[in-house]
Amino acid sequence: MRAKEAITIKNVNEDTRAFTISVKKYIQDFLQGVRIESFYNFSMELSVDDKVIIGTYIAEDYRKGVIKLESLQFTEEGMRKVIENLEFHENISVNLEYSGFFFYFYYYSISRFRILLDEKLKGYVTYFANEQQEDALTAYVFTEVDGELMRGYIDKHPFDKYKHIKDWEVLNMSFYMELKDGIPWSVYNEALAEAEKLAKDYNLRIYFDPDSTGDSDGSAANPGAIEIEDNNSNGIVDNKIIMDVDEIEIYYARLKKIYDIFKDYSKGIEDYWKMVPIDKNYKEVTLELEVDEHNNLLLKVFDPYAEELYIIPDDSRTTRVSAMEEAMKGWEDIQIPMDDSFLK
Repeated sequence: MRAKEAITIKNVNEDTRAFTISVKKYIQDFLQGVRIESFYNFSMELSVDDKVIIGTYIAEDYRKGVIKLESLQFTEEGMRKVIENLEFHENISVNLEYSGFFFYFYYYSISRFRILLDEKLKGYVTYFANEQQEDALTAYVFTEVDGELMRGYIDKHPFDKYKHIKDWEVLNMSFYMELKDGIPWSVYNEALAEAEKLAKDYNLRIYFDPDSTGDSDGSAANPGAIEIEDNNSNGIVDNKIIMDVDEIEIYYARLKKIYDIFKDYSKGIEDYWKMVPIDKNYKEVTLELEVDEHNNLLLKVFDPYAEELYIIPDDSRTTRVSAMEEAMKGWEDIQIPMDDSFLK
């Protein structure tokens, strides 16, 4: 998992104090490596009443390291006391950026904080997270805008809103679509012809695995899946490829044509196709593919810092989260430090 989190607290009442205690426990979990298998990196900036503590992960080997705390205002003992007594301070902000391997059934990032963010905290607490697990990007926000509480998962934007960004770097051009059995040969051959032309024009590889006989009477194909990737063994673009908006739309239209031919036989896609703007002012923006509720293949932009945000209410994901919470019962106070070297 890779994540960035930003938390601000105006700690002035019992509700904010209880939340601050949870944030303190969260920081201590990182420092003690609770249910963390290993870090790639970790950085923290903790501001407490305008005094700052910086935390940085120092790797010692593949699975071992220490989080070093530093401050211009506090001694080592002073830093420890500030964290231990965080709930007695008024103005607090925490910025975290980290990546690594985290054990299941112990929450970090969005999964922990969306449970803690009660409406009573409106006006006193803000929370923002940008999280990536495998190929899934997720962002969450809890803040006040014009007196109204903005809370929920941040949805992707239509590509049309980002056509002012001219040039994009291709990170990955792969696309995988799982298919049902019993596809008519006419449909299969039409899609194959389009895929072969796409592969030739963009130096891609196509994987089709049709059964040699198809159905028992040979009347239909059972390809299992179609996979399109750039011409490298791992599907990642090795050489820097830049596409402008027009080129992106042409490529997308051709890929969508293949998708639409197979649309009625689709069992779902895995979207590995990702592009990012060359302009570093949009460093968190990612262009990717998405299938909507009507099974249409769309170009969507993930931009958690956009001025206009599309919010998906919490309750749209309640079932999945509730199942995780049920599995977590009884584990809340169990701490299993990764290594004593994390203890400061």
